[in-house]
Amino acid sequence: MKKIIVLFSVLSLVLTSCSNDDVVGFTSEDLIGKWECTSVDYDGTATVTVNGETSKITITGEDINNSMISTFNESNKVLFTQGTFTIELRMTVGGVERTSYSNLQQILDGDSWNQNGRTLRIYKGDEEERYEIDELLPTSMILSSSHKEDVLINGQAATVDFDLVATYRSIN
Repeated sequence: MKKIIVLFSVLSLVLTSCSNDDVVGFTSEDLIGKWECTSVDYDGTATVTVNGETSKITITGEDINNSMISTFNESNKVLFTQGTFTIELRMTVGGVERTSYSNLQQILDGDSWNQNGRTLRIYKGDEEERYEIDELLPTSMILSSSHKEDVLINGQAATVDFDLVATYRSIN
């Protein structure tokens, strides 16, 4: 009898410790097909140090002129993305906002893909892009990705930390 009570206690502990976040309601088959990118949004910061003084730049951005379509093929997990978009970036430093544009951008740019749980990996040669699948429904998909990079801005070393959110609609 004690063994049964212990067994039920362990089972109830295991079952209550599982959260809904662990449950993924989709598989890689749900990605198969054509997806039109309807929006790409950026949000982040850049930290620049010039002559010992550090400045923080707030960055927000969104896509314009978006013509990107990605096709996830089942055979060999091949990915084909065509089209590009322009990023309209708004940077604010010291209360002053400046807008710039970066043309011919593309995400999901790779040759193959792999999905494991909520993680989508895009491969191009030796490079890998990683996205979180925030939503995957028969007609829509939302992907997000976080990046932290050391770059040069106007010849000065900077650390750029940003999040990207891309929204798609199925066009199968």
